[in-house]
Amino acid sequence: MIGWNVTPELLQKFHAMPTCGTRYYRFDAADDEWKIQYANDLSDEQKTQITAALEEVAKEMGIWCENPAGEIIEDRHSQITMSALGPAGYA
Repeated sequence: MIGWNVTPELLQKFHAMPTCGTRYYRFDAADDEWKIQYANDLSDEQKTQITAALEEVAKEMGIWCENPAGEIIEDRHSQITMSALGPAGYA
């Protein structure tokens, strides 16, 4: 956290649930690191099916970008995210 002075004891009170709550992290002050509490990750087969379906439908709809700014489809382990023009911040 750039510019913030946050103690490990204060971080222990923070609950991080990225990817719509399908993963849950807590800060462990004793080890000075973030530890995953649970992860409802997709299987490799599910990821492959979802990615293929997203790409196929986007191409059928004519919204598939041939020169995106970064990856169009991102594997976030417990969710697959599609950004038609690529993720923000790459332009």
